[in-house]
Amino acid sequence: MEQEGTQDPARNHEVGEETHELVDLSDLLKQLEAEKHRDPLAAQQLIQLLEQILEQFQPVDDPDLYASIQTHLGAAYHDLPTGDRIANLKEAIACYQQALHYLTSEATSFEYAVVQTTLGNAYHDLGVVYPNLTKGDRTTNLKEPIACYQRALHYLTFEATPSEYATVQAELGNAYNELPMGDRAANLTKAIACFQEALRFRTPEATPHDYALTQKGLGSVYHGLLSGDRGENLKQTIACCQEALRFLTPETDPFEYATIQTNLGSTYSQLPTGDRKVNLSIAIACFQATVRVAEAAAQ
Repeated sequence: MEQEGTQDPARNHEVGEETHELVDLSDLLKQLEAEKHRDPLAAQQLIQLLEQILEQFQPVDDPDLYASIQTHLGAAYHDLPTGDRIANLKEAIACYQQALHYLTSEATSFEYAVVQTTLGNAYHDLGVVYPNLTKGDRTTNLKEPIACYQRALHYLTFEATPSEYATVQAELGNAYNELPMGDRAANLTKAIACFQEALRFRTPEATPHDYALTQKGLGSVYHGLLSGDRGENLKQTIACCQEALRFLTPETDPFEYATIQTNLGSTYSQLPTGDRKVNLSIAIACFQATVRVAEAAAQ
């Protein structure tokens, strides 16, 4: 019989082995997470590892940990660069939904909001990037992001989490801008309000890149806004695009830079006010800037 106060060496060894395995597993997960964006093999290995863990894990044992693993698995499928993209996104959505079953909004409000945001992003990608899905699925995929972002914002405040709050506001702006059903003018008005709210916290000094992308999104909304003074809406688009280009260059952000130059050229070509020849000359220069970026990328 063990004397009181003594420890079983065998048990100590067992606990030590378990702790060592957990540390090794945690380190491996971090390594694969870091490599998954540039190495498709690492992304696949990460998915296999997480799925193996889930096979031996019961949600009732540790609901928070189970939800965390499902969230990581969803992110891995969401970012997986190989295989069927639609199937990967649907797997990601299923994982995020499973995680939300075990995250209570009251006890884990921040984590709950983060998963709602990532779920909204997955639905958004499925609806916008793959518009050829059946009409019913596409409608659902374009409406669901708005519901997810709104649920997230219920638990994210600008006082406590300004960065996350601004990010979700910007995502909500994109979702309203891309929503084809319902009152188009009302959707775009909501999108403008979301982007403007995001810009309260995404400033040139604090987050120049995010600031530029938010200006890009706001400019896109004004370009599509048919209500009100069309000329003024297009001028707002130009102002937003020019502001975004202060912080985006063809060297650092070739895709975003080219997209904004294209939007700017299109806007100048449609501008009903000012000198028509000057507007068209500026439009041509913008389109030429886009072509230069494309030619550089092709080399």
